[in-house]
Amino acid sequence: MSDDLIARLRAPLMPRHGIEREAADALEAQDRRIAELESMIAVHRLAVDVDALKARIADLEAALREAYEVYAGSDGFIPETAAEGYQQQLIKQMVDIIGAALAKENTDLRAARAAYLGEK
Repeated sequence: MSDDLIARLRAPLMPRHGIEREAADALEAQDRRIAELESMIAVHRLAVDVDALKARIADLEAALREAYEVYAGSDGFIPETAAEGYQQQLIKQMVDIIGAALAKENTDLRAARAAYLGEK
């Protein structure tokens, strides 16, 4: 009985001939094509995700610009209490962070454009 089991285990390792070989080749080709299609689907999903992320980033940048402009339009507010002064200090810190992020984006874009055009 163990000889029969060993023979069955070795059978797939033996070289195939004739129609078995053709069938095995066809299955291997089909497996390769399936792998290619799965890879194409994965790339397409990534492209869709990248487009969605770019749109989301653009939305967030627009919101940051709007928040920055709201603060810029609030000149002339004079805090009358310590709480108002502290609140204004916190808002100023947040606006500074937003301004730095927006300035960095602009600097990065300018640097990328300069590199593309070969400028210094």
